[in-house]
Amino acid sequence: MRALKKNPVLDRHGCQFSLESISLITDLQRRYDFNVWEMAQFADADAWYQSSILAKGGRIRDWINLLARTLRSALINPSRDLTREYLLPGEPVTQQPIKFPAEITSELPGYGTLPNSRWDLLLTGQRMAQEAGVPLLLVNEPIYIASGPHSDVNYNSDYERAVYDRFRNALTTFTQDHQLRYLDLWNHLPPEEFSNTALHYNLQGNIHIAREIMQELQAFNGLH
Repeated sequence: MRALKKNPVLDRHGCQFSLESISLITDLQRRYDFNVWEMAQFADADAWYQSSILAKGGRIRDWINLLARTLRSALINPSRDLTREYLLPGEPVTQQPIKFPAEITSELPGYGTLPNSRWDLLLTGQRMAQEAGVPLLLVNEPIYIASGPHSDVNYNSDYERAVYDRFRNALTTFTQDHQLRYLDLWNHLPPEEFSNTALHYNLQGNIHIAREIMQELQAFNGLH
């Protein structure tokens, strides 16, 4: 549900996935004729980036990134169990107050009408899966459902209740109308299975999600 709000090329956080996917996304746009506002942002990427190993390096770039991260973890603290650590510093999300207003509310541009043109990307994914002859499962991931002040208006600091409920209802209808296989896990995890952000789970939460998705995929393929 979260939308890109900045040019990913210029985002100070350096979203690596967005940067490395620019060439792939523009190729897909030409092939499947979809149009979302991010495409104009991707088109503004600097020429040096488009011609560099970051954009064209493919598996060599991915291998270098993986090797560097593995060596960094091994050298800094080889005995550390990274699966039990938070992605970012801070208290558990259950101990954090709910921000008001939430980051995503009904007043933001693009959320007045659901579905909107961005949802065409789901149909593009459906076409790609059909062409490849592979099953496609659309999963609405769990969200953190907070309690305390402002929880009557917001599910958490990211999602206003009203806009998220509209999103879920629209997504259910959309998947039914277009015969998309859909697994709705929105309230599947208890609060204690989130990390210190409303967007990331702890080890136990990830295990539970993986189990649910595996069971659905097995049922999808008639496996036991």
